Amino acid sequence: MKKKLKVLLTICNPHDEVQLPMSEPLKNLGYDVQICDVSFRPFGSRLLFRICRRLFKPRSSYLWNKLLRFSSWFTQRRVIRAAKKFKPDIFLAIKAKEVETETVYKLRDMGIVTANWYMEGVWHQSVFILSPAYDYFFTVDEYTVSVLREQGIVSAHYMPCGTRLVPSQVNNMCERIYDISFIGTPIPLREQIFGMLSDFDINIWGPSLWENTALKKFYRGRAYGADLDNIYQRSKIVININNTHDKTTGPNLRNFEGMGNGALLVSDYKKGLEELFTEKKELVFYRDISELPGLVSYYLEHEDERSASAKAGQLAVLTNHTIESRVKKMMEIIKKSHN
Repeated sequence: MKKKLKVLLTICNPHDEVQLPMSEPLKNLGYDVQICDVSFRPFGSRLLFRICRRLFKPRSSYLWNKLLRFSSWFTQRRVIRAAKKFKPDIFLAIKAKEVETETVYKLRDMGIVTANWYMEGVWHQSVFILSPAYDYFFTVDEYTVSVLREQGIVSAHYMPCGTRLVPSQVNNMCERIYDISFIGTPIPLREQIFGMLSDFDINIWGPSLWENTALKKFYRGRAYGADLDNIYQRSKIVININNTHDKTTGPNLRNFEGMGNGALLVSDYKKGLEELFTEKKELVFYRDISELPGLVSYYLEHEDERSASAKAGQLAVLTNHTIESRVKKMMEIIKKSHN
């Protein structure tokens, strides 16, 4: 009987829509999986960590930095101990910037293959710090891969986001009560765009920072996990505004979540998104924000076209762009190079 390969799956946010759900696809593909949660704090809980931050950071930067260093030391020890106990063949980090490069090199010295699926791009400085340390560094943006490879980091690979959804989790019978939905943080461009759409039924979820903007009347609160699915399954149109870095090409996670739940995605143009989906058949692009009011109005008025595109987009996501399909591809790349 062939021995199962062991994967130490290291996550930094157990509430993230991708990180914890990674374990199930790995198991389905025949891997023995153990999770190492590096979001754990030595203070006992995240709440206690926040309390310490509020108490000490404003009063004593020296003490606060000491606490941070202790927390980091604890995290590195936790990872190494988990690796020594579980003896994995592969260390797979999902972002996990809490794991320092020195720790990654120690894991490699132990004979463990190291990989990171970092769901950000060049707009995160950590990309340049972490990528040289890993045997495989997967990122969701092709432009970022080209930048890293120009710097000699041949371990960089492109791996777009995907949805954790499977068909059995999607309820297409929900009444779509929201004309326009958006989930994300407020930035000037997003505020400008939704200001242009203020005559429509806009519904915004995200951090409470939205309450400090001119769009606060459209703010509906925070949304996590299953709440995201419930929102998208009740939405006619999901507006998506990808990362605003000029040269990035990769689509963000919300594209896949919105489409996977059967809403029509209206997104700013991204080359990486166009390569994955068919424009007007499975999603709608805008190339200038001035196009948005007209596009939104058209698809709200033409329900048959909206519904047909939304269904085609949903089928494409659930068939070809799941977390399981991404995990399978990553593992094929890793095993091919290490066999």
